[in-house]
Amino acid sequence: MIFINTDSKESRVQLERPASELRELDEDDEDVFAKNLIDRYAARSDALENLSPAEFAALWAIFYRKTKNQEEAEEVVPEVQEQDDETTKQFDLKNGLRKIHQRWRKAIIRWHNCSKTTQTEKHYRSKLLLFLPWRDEDSLKGNCESHEDMYQQIIQKITEVEKLFTSNTTEIDEAPQHAW
Repeated sequence: MIFINTDSKESRVQLERPASELRELDEDDEDVFAKNLIDRYAARSDALENLSPAEFAALWAIFYRKTKNQEEAEEVVPEVQEQDDETTKQFDLKNGLRKIHQRWRKAIIRWHNCSKTTQTEKHYRSKLLLFLPWRDEDSLKGNCESHEDMYQQIIQKITEVEKLFTSNTTEIDEAPQHAW
């Protein structure tokens, strides 16, 4: 299960990079935080341009090295099923943010659902962030005055993608109650 943090950049919790990476940075380097799912989504390959963050998180995963010696280590590439001959099943992320591969199985994604009545703007921003393809998170409103206005303009496109991830949400929400 993968959690997608839909908070604004300013409110989003970030993890500090590992100490081994921090030691290698220059003293004045301010890039001390680890890259998160939203960062990796924004740096996705051009071949994945039309994927929403929800689809990206569900279908793609980062390669992790098996050994500490990165120069000699071989990345383990799981076998994937070909969808079509033109699509490559692994990509380098832009800005040197590792490599990704297609998951064997679609991951379950979760996110915080903001109240439509008490947190209207956050609610619609969250939907746009999750279900609309974008490159720059700050451009989610497009030319509209609010996230709600933008959402209303493209509601059909958003709900089409959202349905891929919300069909079983009731069962998933109730699962922990039935587990005990």
